[in-house]
Amino acid sequence: MEAAAKVLPGLTLSTNLGYTRALWSSGAIFDPVTGAVMQLNGRHAPNVPAYQASVTGVWRKALTESLILGARIDASFVGKSYWDPQNYVQQRAYQVTNLGLRLESGKHLEFGFNLLNAFDRRFNTNYGFGDEIGLPYNIGGINRPRQWFINVAARY
Repeated sequence: MEAAAKVLPGLTLSTNLGYTRALWSSGAIFDPVTGAVMQLNGRHAPNVPAYQASVTGVWRKALTESLILGARIDASFVGKSYWDPQNYVQQRAYQVTNLGLRLESGKHLEFGFNLLNAFDRRFNTNYGFGDEIGLPYNIGGINRPRQWFINVAARY
């Protein structure tokens, strides 16, 4: 589901939401933790977040005839998910916020500043089980930390 609206002159808000309930209805696997066959019925499918949503606000204001100031904020929300069919290891729900500011000068010049992952949220991007990848321990990858960028663009 998604929606967008111009709520004020120069301000547009948009949002979207997706919900997934991915449960196994049947199936079995060998569980290396218990050493037994495990029934998957009723367990959550791996790598499927319970929900995903975002909210975005974009603002533009003409300062002069050829100078436009713009700002953007967007937040993404990702629900809890599991990394394995047994549902032993989970990724907690997390949220990431990005901010942007730009100044456009005519049709040819733009200056911008962007801050990604503004609150420096940490979450796993992947997870590897030691017995599957040949290590004596499990290993997880993490997302990129807070990053900022300054850009200048000239178009001719």
